[in-house]
Amino acid sequence: MKAWIRKNVDAVVHMIYPKVCMQCGWDLFEDENCICLKCQMTLPTAAPTLNHPQILQLFYGRCSWLNGILYLKMEKSGGVRDLIHALKYYDSPEVGEYLGERWGRYLRRVHRELPWDAVIPVPMHPKKIKQRGYNQCDSIVQGFVRGSGLMSLPGVLERTQWKESQTFKGRWERSARELNPFSVRDIDALIGKHVLLLDDVVTTGATLEWCYQALEKVPNIKCSVGALAYPVHNRVSG
Repeated sequence: MKAWIRKNVDAVVHMIYPKVCMQCGWDLFEDENCICLKCQMTLPTAAPTLNHPQILQLFYGRCSWLNGILYLKMEKSGGVRDLIHALKYYDSPEVGEYLGERWGRYLRRVHRELPWDAVIPVPMHPKKIKQRGYNQCDSIVQGFVRGSGLMSLPGVLERTQWKESQTFKGRWERSARELNPFSVRDIDALIGKHVLLLDDVVTTGATLEWCYQALEKVPNIKCSVGALAYPVHNRVSG
């Protein structure tokens, strides 16, 4: 009886709030989450190397990341862009968790042993979190650690200053030497560790460079970087 009631309640809820694929818009089956199986199979993933040349080249001469990883290639229009926009602007943190977990499992399956001690999300200023309701990078890291088996260290890196959006600024304008808006909140938690800093999308890399400058002040720390998506017009190969 309970199973019958639950089944019918779920059917009514689905009629009011349909559970659809965020990429193609078709109804999802019970065992599907965020995107349908067909769209899962067509996700344009980058090579699962731990040293992806495009992201490391972006920071050449600016940051000495030990590893640089990417997951998805993002075109100017298309499914990946829609997923990232849903994650960032349409109150869908579950997208970050889902893609982060797939990414973590993907790397663990290919490499078996991963070199990092802990994963850190790029932090967001409290005012921005209050506006959006969540930090999308937190969602990505939550999924990534489930898929990879690594630990996370949320809160050890913080954003202490509010700055306007960096999206439409040029690389050199964004990389101008100014007061770093990021700082390490818990140095002891990071001493001697190899940390992986994860962002949602990387374009000019200015935000990640600021994070690197804050992290490199920790004694004996090793830093790697990763981005869930990377614009294909930056010539990602894989």
